[in-house]
Amino acid sequence: MKFTPALLLFLLQSLLSPAQILNQDVTFDFYQNASNNDFVNYFGNGPGLLPSTTGGITGGCLIAPDSINWGNDDAIFCSHYKPVLNDTAVFSICFLYDSSAVHPNSFQRPVSIFLHPYADFNHYIIASVSLTKKIEIITYGWIAPNASAILLQNHWYRFVLKVKMVPSAFTAYTWAEVLDLGTTGLSAPLSSGGNLGSFTDNILTVDTSIQVSFSGAKVGGAVLLDNFHFRAGQGVSTCPATTGISEAASPADFQLYASHGSLQVTCSRPSWLRIYQADGRMVFNGRTAGRSTVVDGLGTGLYVVSVDDGKHIVQRKAVLAD
Repeated sequence: MKFTPALLLFLLQSLLSPAQILNQDVTFDFYQNASNNDFVNYFGNGPGLLPSTTGGITGGCLIAPDSINWGNDDAIFCSHYKPVLNDTAVFSICFLYDSSAVHPNSFQRPVSIFLHPYADFNHYIIASVSLTKKIEIITYGWIAPNASAILLQNHWYRFVLKVKMVPSAFTAYTWAEVLDLGTTGLSAPLSSGGNLGSFTDNILTVDTSIQVSFSGAKVGGAVLLDNFHFRAGQGVSTCPATTGISEAASPADFQLYASHGSLQVTCSRPSWLRIYQADGRMVFNGRTAGRSTVVDGLGTGLYVVSVDDGKHIVQRKAVLAD
């Protein structure tokens, strides 16, 4: 593609124009049936990924296929990424690592995140954790030197890719990191390794519609996948507004108060309430009692509160102090 001054000006103006920042978490906890669940509502493609209502960090998750056709079997998120000037986009996916599932001759990567620009899919960014526990960043014209990651048996990890585009210089800055979340997936994140770099690409860095996707493979060591995160400028989107995690729910729908060993949850509709400790143990599971439900006798620490009204699942965190 040849960039004339007029075309370059148009593309830069597109990037400079106001864009909505989408901050979306998909926990895969919502599952009504095979055609109405978090996976099919928010993702396309991804053959072999199987939704499960149990086994995840706060409930549901995805069971990874044994192996994949890397770069072709990825699950494609429902919103494209539209770079915003001076903004760092963040994409991540969690995985449960099991070394006993690794097939040493498979060359399957346990987890990968893909960015493909609409203008030319070959001008990609791919961040991966390799079979040999290396953090890879691969692009159309540049490959970052591999960096090591520490992966422990039966630990949950969050694999994060951060990207900042500087279209005026045709430059992209990238950072990939593995964060250890402990055996429950709810522990405070600790870095297990990271890799960074920058490169130039006169197509990717000025594109305004970049496809975002991920993949995982059991024989690479990722037996379960969970908690996809997209925080970036929102491009073309087919994302639903009626299912899955909704952090944008009206405060009138879900209010949470924490005080002296108790949590009070107020909902405008009858809902199912679940409360988890930081170690993943469920301490309350039942229907809300009218508009306001109080759960007493809780110790100090971090809690995850999940409210499901049949159309939305909203999750928030609360800390109880002495």
